Amino acid sequence: MTFLAAGLAGMTSWTALYPLETVRSRVTAGSIPRGLALPTVLRGIVAQEGAGALYRGLGWSLAGIFPEAALCYGLHDLLKACYRNHFNGREPGVLPSLSFGVLSAFTGQLVAFPLETVARRLQVQQGGGGLARVLQEIFAQGGPLALYRGVGAATLRLVLMT
Repeated sequence: MTFLAAGLAGMTSWTALYPLETVRSRVTAGSIPRGLALPTVLRGIVAQEGAGALYRGLGWSLAGIFPEAALCYGLHDLLKACYRNHFNGREPGVLPSLSFGVLSAFTGQLVAFPLETVARRLQVQQGGGGLARVLQEIFAQGGPLALYRGVGAATLRLVLMT
């Protein structure tokens, strides 16, 4: 039940924050000038592309965030429970708890990263083509492993936040 609750919680928060992630991705990609106020950017996207543009790629992102959140939080709880069972109810100390957090976050990241890569590309894409064009571009840049380009830096950031 923890895995399901964690996955659903992750999807809910990600849906609420997704327009901000879209803006961040576009600013990073250089398609929106830096320094503009957030409301101005959001209104500009909606005026030029429609409200749906704020959620372009959301389905793929949610497909990644559900297992990531479920694994990150559910696996952490499961590892803690296993530890308590193995050590007669004793709570894990700092090092085991940190290890559980890092392992759980890393596992979730590996599962979700390819879908996040696709979602980020869809966020910044303008024009037609959709998913097929995005996948074609990614595979042309390095085959299936290109879906994991940047996973090292993302994992390091995640581990440092854990």
